[in-house]
Amino acid sequence: SDLWMKPDYLTVDCIHDHDPATHTNAQVDQSHVIVPSSASVTGPVEILTRMMDADPNHKLIVFFPTANLTSFYADLFNFGLKRPVIEIHSRKTQSYRTSASNRFREK
Repeated sequence: SDLWMKPDYLTVDCIHDHDPATHTNAQVDQSHVIVPSSASVTGPVEILTRMMDADPNHKLIVFFPTANLTSFYADLFNFGLKRPVIEIHSRKTQSYRTSASNRFREK
């Protein structure tokens, strides 16, 4: 973060190391994948479709660095691949995000 942030940036601790109950990583299986830039579109699509196919009752949360990239992949899955996904990001209204979050929980 020192490379990208202004010298007076502030770090906010949202985990509170003194309380293990707040450690998401202890409660949820997490993983990450690094793909070469040549597979920046096909890599995530292949990985996610394999995970979706492996478990018909899948529940996945995928984070992308921008709202535009999130929209791109949501459109690709929903319309291009006909694989329904729920899109949540900062450019959606709060009511839309609440509704989407509820749909994810109910799934």
